[in-house]
Amino acid sequence: MENPYRRLIENPIDAVAEKKHAYHFLTERHIQALWMEQKYVKNLTSSEGEAIEVISPGIWNIEAGPDFRKAHIRVGQRESYGDVEIHLNDDSWYHHHHHNDERYNQVVLHVSLWKPRQPIPIVSSANKSILTLHLESFLTIPLARIVQLIDLELYPYKKFIGSGKCAQELFKGLPDTRIGVFFQKAADWRLEQKSQYMNVRVAEPLLQAGAGIAMALGYKNNAERFLELFLEIDKENFIDEESALAWLMSKCGFFKDHFARIWGKSDLYQHLKLQADKFENASSVQLSLNQIRPLNHPVRRLVYLAKMHFDNSIKAILLHLTALWKQNWREYNRVGKWKPLLESFLFLIPNYKDDYWNSHFLFENEKRTETLTLIGDDLKREIVINTFLPLLQGELDNCDYLELEAFKGFYNSLPASKTGKAKYLAHRFFGNTPKGKILNKADIEQGAYQLHHDFCVHFEASCEGCPFVQRFKTSFH
Repeated sequence: MENPYRRLIENPIDAVAEKKHAYHFLTERHIQALWMEQKYVKNLTSSEGEAIEVISPGIWNIEAGPDFRKAHIRVGQRESYGDVEIHLNDDSWYHHHHHNDERYNQVVLHVSLWKPRQPIPIVSSANKSILTLHLESFLTIPLARIVQLIDLELYPYKKFIGSGKCAQELFKGLPDTRIGVFFQKAADWRLEQKSQYMNVRVAEPLLQAGAGIAMALGYKNNAERFLELFLEIDKENFIDEESALAWLMSKCGFFKDHFARIWGKSDLYQHLKLQADKFENASSVQLSLNQIRPLNHPVRRLVYLAKMHFDNSIKAILLHLTALWKQNWREYNRVGKWKPLLESFLFLIPNYKDDYWNSHFLFENEKRTETLTLIGDDLKREIVINTFLPLLQGELDNCDYLELEAFKGFYNSLPASKTGKAKYLAHRFFGNTPKGKILNKADIEQGAYQLHHDFCVHFEASCEGCPFVQRFKTSFH
């Protein structure tokens, strides 16, 4: 039976993307993120055939006006400083009336994804011709991968103030049970998307559980980077955990001068640095270190990753996960108590012990009296929800209706994480009403995350133009 949530999003939000290729959710924000990262393009050339070198993509503008301010590019031998505007196609420059808007007079480059059949001159209100660049010819990965790899919620967007249009025009008048069913359908869709994503990124099924754990170690800002590290280290052979950790730290730049000045007095750090000197890393991984508490520092997560590399049980997690479910679901479903199964799933995630790292945050000399775990209970629960459940659902594709309903019952029994984002979404979808309590279950909370990902992130500032309410009324009778 088709999930009705699919009908909400069966058409791309941007009509241009739908017309050119049916890539779900390929929007201008994807192209903006791609431009800022400069990660999946190479050998850029203007529509006039001049080589373009991006020295700085500029500053992401969250106010009105061009998408990026103060960019620095080199066109041929010419240096150029100014703003950059991003669209899916050249027509949007005129559809959005930028040619009549003085705020766009400092634009030095117009970037669009699609190359038009016939050239469209881009001209400012000052009647100045603007250089154009069409990215489709310079992408290093397929467009479908861009949608999968770029998480739009990591990038700047305008702060939303107040509740959304859906709160007043839709959810306010719906009974709680119907709202709950809708978010459960969105959560089912989210599990399916996570499972498909993992199948695309990690071809070997026995590596997928470990890959999901690695992504959780990176948290949101470094999830994709930790996945890259997990996949790379799997191809390496190290004699011990210290060598693996030294390699990981070297890959992430933790032996550069900045960190050497901070941690250089530590004997362990110096020992690891000596180990790292024998490695020649062809590529590096740039981690985000903003607003990270010492207990959650990426170095500690690299320690866990190094230990995973030597843990043969990691590749057996999926088999154990499926076996635990198959052996127990009927009994737990019969009595309606799922906590023992959750505890069994949590037990599959290793608690590694380490004399040094269980008593030190990083490379400080003073030992802590309290025990510092390498992975906490909250993160373990996130791994169950975001990795184990999608993998398990993928294993249940051909099971009967009763087992599928039991799986949904287990999912619904899990409490929500109650993060800051969850509180924000409760206010956005329900305003200051008691309906916000609907998000107290993990599956409903995950459904809210999916709705935000599929719709809100594209219309974060005002809800203006968001098609969700109308699509809901059409798809969910």
